[in-house]
Amino acid sequence: MNRRNATIISLFLALALVLGTAAMLRTAQLGARSTVSSLTAAQIAARSSKLDGFEAQLRTAASQVPPALPAAATPATARASSPAPARQPQQVIYVRPKPVVQTVSRHGEGRESEAEHGHERGEGELDD
Repeated sequence: MNRRNATIISLFLALALVLGTAAMLRTAQLGARSTVSSLTAAQIAARSSKLDGFEAQLRTAASQVPPALPAAATPATARASSPAPARQPQQVIYVRPKPVVQTVSRHGEGRESEAEHGHERGEGELDD
């Protein structure tokens, strides 16, 4: 790595360090401002009474019985009450597609060529 690249990378890391530190300090200041100790006793009492009211509403809602559901229609009563005739479910017929046959011809694949055995233009032949 040359000096120029190392300098650029170190400058970016320094910038990231400065920005990260500034963000951390700002977050810490915002957290210090919104502490619970800044609330007065009257504000806490008001919030507590609101929560007690919501809790009472939840208890009354939980103790109430929901209304009964209407009776479910049986298939016989549903057919009798509906003027339109019931439709038969549609039958699904699956037809397999015709097979696709691809023939790839590779001349000489899998065969040992004569050149591999030295039978090329007189090589390996004995002269008498």
